[in-house]
Amino acid sequence: MTFKFSNNGEGWLNSAIGTSDTSITLQSGNGASLPSLSAGEKFEAVIIEGSKSEWITVTARSGDQLTVTRHPTAPQSFNAGAHVMHTM
Repeated sequence: MTFKFSNNGEGWLNSAIGTSDTSITLQSGNGASLPSLSAGEKFEAVIIEGSKSEWITVTARSGDQLTVTRHPTAPQSFNAGAHVMHTM
C-alpha cells in the first residue's frame, strides 16, 4: 500500500465509536482536509479525547466517512467530538 499525506488534516467525530467500529463519520465537511484515497492507498491518523488516544489506519474515505483499521493493541471507545488528526 502507498501512504498519502495532507497538510494539517483534521476533523472531529460526528458520533461515538466503540472498540470494534471500523467505520468512522466525521462532522460535516471535516473530511475535505484529509487525503483522497484510491485503491491501495492509506494514511495514518490518531484519535484523541482527553488523556486517551488511539492510532488508526485509514484505508478509504468518502466525504466525511472513513473506513479504518483499528490497531489491536489498544482499541478504545471515543465520544462524539473527539479529535481526529492526520499525522505521521
